[in-house]
Amino acid sequence: MRLAAIYTVFNGTEMLQKSIHQIKKQVDLTIIGMQEISNAGQNISHEDAMNCVTAEGELQESGYDAMLINYRPDLGVNRKENERRKLTRLIDVARNQGATHFVLLAADHFYRTREFRAAKEIAITNNVDVTLTRMYTYYKKPTWRLEKIEDYWMPFICRITAETKAIKENYYPVRVDPAVRISPANSFHRYPESEIMLHHYSMVRHDIDSKFKNAAAAQNWGKGQTENYRREYREYSLESNPGITYFGGIKVKPYPDIFGLESLDF
Repeated sequence: MRLAAIYTVFNGTEMLQKSIHQIKKQVDLTIIGMQEISNAGQNISHEDAMNCVTAEGELQESGYDAMLINYRPDLGVNRKENERRKLTRLIDVARNQGATHFVLLAADHFYRTREFRAAKEIAITNNVDVTLTRMYTYYKKPTWRLEKIEDYWMPFICRITAETKAIKENYYPVRVDPAVRISPANSFHRYPESEIMLHHYSMVRHDIDSKFKNAAAAQNWGKGQTENYRREYREYSLESNPGITYFGGIKVKPYPDIFGLESLDF
């Protein structure tokens, strides 16, 4: 197996270096798909752009293989379609670099190193098209985690063939975001929670406004809903701990800072 870590990135790049560090010894190359303009037509902040460039530069200086690929979205198509086009392009790059498999990540995706190593061995043994993990989701702080696991899965290590791409159609036995469905998907392996979990810091940001404005799901929100979510985020506390509207009423609980993200001063 020659494994590429594919990162699809717009915002949240303050976490990118730490995410890469967790798995860098388990992958053979890293491909960072960077956008300076979001799928919603928003420009990235200068600070975020520089963080991403720095991450790639430091990896190269340390002798680690990394590539930075710029993607400019087509604002004439919807946000999910842009994500699929971007991912397909990055898979093409990985294939051209000799990768036989890839793991799909964002800047806010983290795996425990030990779990990743063991799960990689299982992927090698099972030799399926797509492996899938569940995820823990974090809200507002790297030490605040949703009490319940969300009801969808994330593609983990996937095989690269001549036909591999991201598709809209759903051939999956579980719920998977339509932006990251990989084809061909003729065989699957679902990891139990006891073996590996994705730690998804999806609502932990220096610039939460950018997150809400550019979320792929925002195109389906009603009028004023973005501001409602932003207000909820600003006012949320563990003391009151109501259910989070954005996550269907799920509450949060305190959890250790296992990846050292508090040092980023959220």
